[in-house]
This record gives sequence, C-alpha cells and structure tokens, in this order.
Amino acid sequence: MCRAASCVISTSAGAFDVITAAAQAIDSAIAKATRLLRSPVTIESVTLEADGEATLSVRELQAFVIRASLIHHEPTPGVSVNINIIRSDGAYVFYQPSGLEGRNIVDFEGRSEIRFHFDPNPFGSGEYEVNLFAVNAFSWDNIPPSEIYDRSIGRWRAFAERTPASNSDISPNSAPGPSTVRTDSRSSDARATMATRPENTT
Repeated sequence: MCRAASCVISTSAGAFDVITAAAQAIDSAIAKATRLLRSPVTIESVTLEADGEATLSVRELQAFVIRASLIHHEPTPGVSVNINIIRSDGAYVFYQPSGLEGRNIVDFEGRSEIRFHFDPNPFGSGEYEVNLFAVNAFSWDNIPPSEIYDRSIGRWRAFAERTPASNSDISPNSAPGPSTVRTDSRSSDARATMATRPENTT
C-alpha cells in the first residue's frame, strides 16, 4: 500500500513537472514571438502644448508645440517622425518629417522625444486632425518611407479657435502655404546619436 501510494505520489509529481516544463516552454515561445513581432520603435504618447502646458486647443496665431514620446526597443539605422495635419474638410494642410534637416535618430535604444514647434502658428480657425508616423530614416530617396514602425492617428479633432478679427489676419479655414517648422529631439540616454545636434536648431 505504502509502496503503491509512493508510486502514485511520484507519478503525480512527475506529471506536474512535465506540465510546468510545458507551460514554461509556451511562455518562452510567446515571449520570443512577441520580441520578433514587436516594432523596433513605438509611439508612447503625443501631446499638444501651448505656453508650456498640455492643451486640446490653441488660438489663431498662438504658438504651439506637438511633442511625440518614443520608445526605441532596439537600435535602428535611423528613425524619423513624420507629421501630417488634415483639416476637417479633408484638405491636407501640413506635412513634415522630423528627419528633414538631418535630424534622424540614429542607432539608439531607449526613450526619446521629437518636438515640432509651430511658431508662428500658420493655421486658421477650424477643426484639424493630427497624425504622426514613426518611420525609418528620412532621405530624399526614401519618399514615401519604406518602413512604418508605428502610427498615431487622429490625436486631435479641434485645435484652432477663432481670434477676434481685430487681432487676426488669418481668414477662417485658411490653409498655410508651403513651409517647414522647427523640430528638435531629446533622449534620456547618452547613447543617442543625432545626425545633427538638437541645440543647433534655429
């Protein structure tokens, strides 16, 4: 009886060990697949800021910043954040890659920020949609980008409020002409390498 009971206990323990080993193997396979399928760069957050504070709308002529926070899960040859802004009537009113002036983020792992400075603010009053795309390094030979790592679509639906006519020379629903805005980048890790130093922006 004791011998049989001992045998049953031993068998049960062995079965438990097999199940545990199988579960660990499954967890390991899932973790590996997640790493392989994960994008090398993800957009962690996007914020609209005016006067140094986060906001959901700005006034006509009011300078503002769009800030994108990224997580670089592994080093890549180069990363650019491309922004486009679409008016509510479907008009495509603004586009710019952060890497336009040699500001691709190169061979970096960790967290970084890209900031688009709209000063002056070229947009008339109305509703707009802001879209950002984390893509491989900008170059004139890589248009459109060959790889899109992550995207943030439709972050804001309204961010331009009417300014009294006496203070504004922008007509409602006007679209800015061809222009670029100042961008800069910042990382929380000294291993980041910029093609151009952020503090050299003008």
